[in-house]
Amino acid sequence: MKVDKLTLRFIFDTTERLEAPLFQRPYVWKRDRNWEPLWESLKPLADERTLGKQARPHFLGTIVLDQIPTLLGRVHARQIIDGQQRLTTLQLALAAARDVCADRGENKLSSAFGKLTKNDSALSDDPLDQFKDTRNAILFLEEVDEAPYAIDRMLVHL
Repeated sequence: MKVDKLTLRFIFDTTERLEAPLFQRPYVWKRDRNWEPLWESLKPLADERTLGKQARPHFLGTIVLDQIPTLLGRVHARQIIDGQQRLTTLQLALAAARDVCADRGENKLSSAFGKLTKNDSALSDDPLDQFKDTRNAILFLEEVDEAPYAIDRMLVHL
C-alpha cells in the first residue's frame, strides 16, 4: 500500500473512474448535516484564492482508493474504499460551478471545471467512462432530489 498526500486537483484531474463497491451505502449526504459544513470549511480558502492570496492546505479527511484491473481501451479505474460521500459531494459542487460559469459566459472557467468533472474518454466505448465517479453519478441522478437547492445555495458564495 502506498500512502501519499494528494490534492483534489490531482485526484480529479487524472483521467480515471472512481467506483464505489456495491457493498457501500448509496449517496446519503444531506444539506444541513453534511453539505453546508463542508462548504463553510472550504469557503475561506476560496475567498483567499479569489483575492489572489496563497490558500493554505485544507485536510478533508482520508480518502482510500484501490487499483482495479482495467481492460485495454477503457479508462483507468480505482475503487473507493473510504471517502465516497466526500468525493461525490465535491464532484457535484464542481459540476455545479462548471454550469454556473457556462451560464455566465465564463467559458474558460467552465472548461476548467469540466476537466475536473468528466474524463476525456474518446478511446472508450463505455459511456460511463466519461464520469469520474461512476456509480454515484447514476445513483445521484436517480435518488437525490434536494441537491439542486443545496448546490445553488453553495454557489451563491462563489
